[in-house]
Amino acid sequence: MTAVVAVLLIAVILLVRMHVPSVSAAELFHRASVSEEAVVKRPSQDVHRTITLEERIPSEGAFIARHRIEVWLSAEKKLKARRVYDEKDHLIAGEWIKADGSRTIYRRQQSTDSSRPSTEKLQPSLHTP
Repeated sequence: MTAVVAVLLIAVILLVRMHVPSVSAAELFHRASVSEEAVVKRPSQDVHRTITLEERIPSEGAFIARHRIEVWLSAEKKLKARRVYDEKDHLIAGEWIKADGSRTIYRRQQSTDSSRPSTEKLQPSLHTP
């Protein structure tokens, strides 16, 4: 009797795990945005999120790169900052958005001459809506 119950329980667990609906990346980003906006509307609360992004070749699943994305939000000051770091924790890009909608974007610039060591600099550029 115990063996039958165990087999039924294992079968139910396997069926439940196999029936997990797949969700697209766009849907995940949309859900995250809605959730983030709900939290940010609280004026007394600042938010810090860290996201790990892995790039892979879809057909093979082969790993290409891993990036860390940090998002800082301040509802009271109406500021938002996003920073992207590479695997060695070097800042490769950033975006800072002020209350008036103006934003500053940073991107790491690399030398195009492969015979020289790459020189990396962050180049600011100001964008307004």
